[in-house]
Amino acid sequence: MMKHVFTLMTMGAALQAFPVGAQNLTNAGATITVQAGASLYVGTGGLSNQAGGTLTNAGTLRVDGPITNPGTLDLSTGALEVRGDFANTGTLTPGTSPVTFSGTADQLLTPGGATLYQLVLNKPTAGANT
Repeated sequence: MMKHVFTLMTMGAALQAFPVGAQNLTNAGATITVQAGASLYVGTGGLSNQAGGTLTNAGTLRVDGPITNPGTLDLSTGALEVRGDFANTGTLTPGTSPVTFSGTADQLLTPGGATLYQLVLNKPTAGANT
């Protein structure tokens, strides 16, 4: 039993020390918090924060695919980098950090009436897309 407890403790320490990544992330009604100092990378499958779901970002969140938010997205004090489209139909709290669009292809922002604190366009192919 002690060997298993030590293994779980070691794995937990490793997860805190390194960024966490996923190919896609669907929040179907839970509360997810990216804490200050933590990083979450979501791959090209994108992020779907469904109705009833709450995502609070006080750390670093990078999404390489599309973001859809019919739920609650609180950008808090965290950094958000979007490399796909961003469609908000839910509740979006802008927080105090910029939202950076950095995809290589055209990107579409559908704010759904929400306000962003600061929007940064950091396109590696400036002039080639919108």
